Amino acid sequence: MKRIEIDNIRLCHAQIVFGCSYATDNLDMANSLILSISSKGVSGWGEVFLPRVEPQWAWALKVLPGLIGQDANESDSLLDRWPAGQRPRMTLEECSTYCHPEVDLVAEAVSFALYDLVSRQMKRPVRELFGNPVRTVIPGMPCISLADAETMASLCKEWVALGYRYIKIKLSGVLQDDSRRIEATRKAVGTSVSIQVDANNSYRSMDHAVEIIAVLNENHVEVIEDLFGFGELADCRKAKDMLEGKYMVDKDAYWPHVLTLLDQGVAAIINQHPHNQGRVSYALNIARAAAAAGVSSQIGSSGIFGIQNAAYQQLASVIGTDRPCEEIGLHSYYDGPSRRIYSFDRRPSVLTAEMPSGGGMILLNNRPGMGVEVDQDKLKSMTVKAEDIGP
Repeated sequence: MKRIEIDNIRLCHAQIVFGCSYATDNLDMANSLILSISSKGVSGWGEVFLPRVEPQWAWALKVLPGLIGQDANESDSLLDRWPAGQRPRMTLEECSTYCHPEVDLVAEAVSFALYDLVSRQMKRPVRELFGNPVRTVIPGMPCISLADAETMASLCKEWVALGYRYIKIKLSGVLQDDSRRIEATRKAVGTSVSIQVDANNSYRSMDHAVEIIAVLNENHVEVIEDLFGFGELADCRKAKDMLEGKYMVDKDAYWPHVLTLLDQGVAAIINQHPHNQGRVSYALNIARAAAAAGVSSQIGSSGIFGIQNAAYQQLASVIGTDRPCEEIGLHSYYDGPSRRIYSFDRRPSVLTAEMPSGGGMILLNNRPGMGVEVDQDKLKSMTVKAEDIGP
């Protein structure tokens, strides 16, 4: 394979006003690390959400100079050289809804940027480097953040009118409120639309969850994600057996801990949550391990500025191919029905154009790399600080 020598890296801390509510957090501002890794004028791009900016930014400045002069083809071996014991650690509370503290967020952004760079140099779509693509038309699944039951149900109905056949709604861990959300959503979308719920680990125990499980069964909810707190594997397994729908694990499903989940029969579906893998190869490992255990997998959540969305849409052509892709992008929420429950200060994208979509489907193109381009002016307008790393 032709050597692709890295000669420049540019780091950006990008930020927007967000205004989004989860069971575990109210996210007023969204911060991401966006980076480009370049060789002879060709750049690959990566993005990852930063629940805490400074420790990750400092870590990036420590480890990324070591990539200069290296071969971008050697993705994993480059990341394996990083002094892992020095990586900054966050608590579960600091990571909140968005990632797991065992995951190296900087490595995840770098890994996707390296794959993007290599595939651009080879003039091939990045999905061909991920594995064997089996689809380029991917059903999308809008996610409805927390609001009152009537608003959430109304938004679901509007998304369905646009052609989406999969809907995900957030739960709060408050039984009465969540029951209303589930019942109102099912009534609004009818019986032909698949509903997924995500409690973001907000139910404290099986005793706390028994009544909501009954409501989920009564309303034929197909997928139930992260009812219980991190590490509550026994309760997850009990819920999996009690639910008519499929129990999904998200935050616990990082590599290699996912092997424990699969060995203990905790989940019927594993969620590939962006910001929760650590590198492309780990995402592929998780998908292979799930398939070997007879468990489904799915691409979940959403990046902030569009680069990460495109990466995971490409990944969804290779893994989790029996499920929709939740990565429809925050720009879709800004442009579509959900805008009224967010507080965006601008359109959340640094791309010249996002992956096209229509009738509830995401349409992958055949352009090299991730199939998208970064608009430098947009990126500059959302950048808080930037650093260049060169030889």
